[in-house]
Amino acid sequence: MDKGDKVDIFLIVLLAGFKYFMYFCADIKIIFNSILLLMNSSLITIIVLAVIIILVAYSWYSFRAKHRIHFSEEQIKKAVLDTFDENDERPMPKEKFVNKLKKHLSCTHKEALYFAGTALKSGYIEYKSGEYILPMDK
Repeated sequence: MDKGDKVDIFLIVLLAGFKYFMYFCADIKIIFNSILLLMNSSLITIIVLAVIIILVAYSWYSFRAKHRIHFSEEQIKKAVLDTFDENDERPMPKEKFVNKLKKHLSCTHKEALYFAGTALKSGYIEYKSGEYILPMDK
């Protein structure tokens, strides 16, 4: 075997090794691209979930802001007086008073009960034996 044959064999082995090295690199590239694709899809999923959570939180916050009880003491006093002025029946039964107050303030039954309690605490009305009366009607 002369020197030229050894060089040829060396080049053949080198090229074969390079070929396998290139296959290895291609496999690594496929694996790396798969990881990037997985990361991109995970990233997209995380972004979509974050947007959904932000939208839910915003809608909850705006709902709470719109449905917060926000009547002033003067509005409650005026509604209580209008409720008694509209109806000549004094003292007024609790349910009738709450329903009339509900109509005056355009609120729910639960909120009307809250406003009746607020008016009671403020001294605009008094509650005796299941009926509401105005303090000046005593």
